[in-house]
Amino acid sequence: MFEGVIHHLGEKLFPGWNEPRQREGGRRPQPALFREPLDDRDKMVRARLGLDNGGEEYQATRALIRRLVDFRDSFAHPKEHRQDVADEVVSELEPLPEIAWEVDLQAEQVRTDFEQIENYCRKLLDAASGLLSSTYAKGWNEWQKEFPHLRNVKIEAAYLPGFLHTTSHSSLDYSR
Repeated sequence: MFEGVIHHLGEKLFPGWNEPRQREGGRRPQPALFREPLDDRDKMVRARLGLDNGGEEYQATRALIRRLVDFRDSFAHPKEHRQDVADEVVSELEPLPEIAWEVDLQAEQVRTDFEQIENYCRKLLDAASGLLSSTYAKGWNEWQKEFPHLRNVKIEAAYLPGFLHTTSHSSLDYSR
């Protein structure tokens, strides 16, 4: 959910989010913004929304995000542990380590983490909606300068607060 919200906001807030970035001097392009590490994408979105990336509240959220990303990565990018031992050989190798999430997984903590990250995502969506609404209020010229890739900033702003729980617009793309 968190990565999906960050990616969605990236597409809405940054022209060219999915496009390779040009380097100075015509060298090989840098990867698109959406290919940056999740922590960096979160910071970019927060900076675009004018949110503080250094305060205590954000640091507490960073710890939660780190925990969730580590949990996700244990499934999406598992590390292989291999130990070959012949039956006749006595090994001094230590047994395979337990996977951290097997030991640390606690249902109540998972529920609490989910609620916290959902609230954080809602906060980001609300802030993005506010940014788009205030840009719309400044007029078409400002809108085109800030968000030239969006067809209708007012509609985008209206849909963002309900993005997590609204399926009616999930298959539609209101950007160009």
